[in-house]
Amino acid sequence: MDASYATQDYAGSAIARQALNTLIKDDEQILENQEIILRDLQELPASDIAALTDQPFDDIMQGWVSLAYIAKTGGDEQYTQQQIDQWMEKFPNHPVNLSILKTIVSQQPEALGRPAQIALILPLKGRFSKAAQAIQDGFLATYYNQKDDAHRPVLKIYDEGDDPQQIQAIYQQAVNDGADFVVGPLNKDSVTVLARGTDFPAPVLTLNYGEDADTPLGNLFQMSLSPEQEARQVAEHAWLDGHHKAAAILPNTNWGDRVFAAFKERWEELGGEVVEYQTYDAKKSDYGMPIKRLLNLDESEKRADGLKRLVNMKFEYEPRRRKDVDMIFMAAFARQGRLLRPQLRFHRAANIPVYATSHVYSGTLQPNMDRDMNDVKFSDMPWTLTHDDNELKSQIEKLWPSSSKRYMRLYALGVDAFNVIPELNRLRRNQFSSYQGETGLLYLDVNNRLLRRLVWAEFVAGKPRVLDKF
Repeated sequence: MDASYATQDYAGSAIARQALNTLIKDDEQILENQEIILRDLQELPASDIAALTDQPFDDIMQGWVSLAYIAKTGGDEQYTQQQIDQWMEKFPNHPVNLSILKTIVSQQPEALGRPAQIALILPLKGRFSKAAQAIQDGFLATYYNQKDDAHRPVLKIYDEGDDPQQIQAIYQQAVNDGADFVVGPLNKDSVTVLARGTDFPAPVLTLNYGEDADTPLGNLFQMSLSPEQEARQVAEHAWLDGHHKAAAILPNTNWGDRVFAAFKERWEELGGEVVEYQTYDAKKSDYGMPIKRLLNLDESEKRADGLKRLVNMKFEYEPRRRKDVDMIFMAAFARQGRLLRPQLRFHRAANIPVYATSHVYSGTLQPNMDRDMNDVKFSDMPWTLTHDDNELKSQIEKLWPSSSKRYMRLYALGVDAFNVIPELNRLRRNQFSSYQGETGLLYLDVNNRLLRRLVWAEFVAGKPRVLDKF
């Protein structure tokens, strides 16, 4: 793991999150933000949390630090309840959601056993087969990289097929064959169908999110490389950087619509305003017109042309861009990002901070191709931002030199899908704990969905430089 990720400022992030907490109005979003505050603080060793109690924080932040220490070091339910009672006497006006206190105290869910046989269900044929192959290779590389051969489970692989309605039968076949843990399926529709089942004798970790987001399902866990989740983190990061008025430029595709909708929803929840957005054709290379419309340069040009006609003479003028934008959300993949950023500079937006999701980075160091991306901030997983000290990644790149670059993040998903299995007990027992995975800092929400906290980086001299904050 990249050492720079290990030095993330968890305490600083918690302090920033507390400031953010005062701005959020939606109850569910407040609860989510408060859970992240505790999760950040619990990433620190107990001794470091204890040391923070000596810092000159206000009462609310002191309350969070003390609560994090209780959650980190708590014993049985009775003892923890006593600790919480004392905490409430000391911080009677603290804004913590009562459900968080109940979670810290509550009895733990039934533990999952160590699997003796794992079933991996993936679409081995059809349009998802290449993505599935990358996930499978990452999973297998991690499986065979285990040091403890004595506890290596049996692994059987099943074809998910292309009919989501068959997934229940495939799951049951895997269980009948002896599986006591199932990983997959990958197709979103298959996940939705499976999740609507009522019985999971073998726990399941799906590789995508189903449609039913608000249904906690005992032994069914879900993980995903969700672009919408990344877009929401862009909104949070930009807001914490002090921005309030956003413009967005996105491709005229379903993917573009989804990530923009997620960004906009979270941005407005935080109190931000999207003052303008424009779409572009991802197949083209000249994005001048949508950028002009985004920055109101087209209106400036129209006013100048009208004035020329009015006075009936030619004169020099310089178009002026709008001044009510303090950040740009650039939804783009690497090819489009390399074209958009210099065209934004050309159209007088050089000084407006630009934020993006991981898709803007190819995952491969290409400073000559990415030199025009300088100053763009983006979130990404540790797997793509480490290049020298990840032994498993180096092995995978040697075994699959071509596909490991093209499907880099899917290999990481396969790695985490295997490694997180023994961590699910801990993550489910303590919702404020997390697991440092290759796809991000993983934690479970109340609906058994694994969410990811990503690393933030900025292009400098054509290379991503990891930032020291979330």
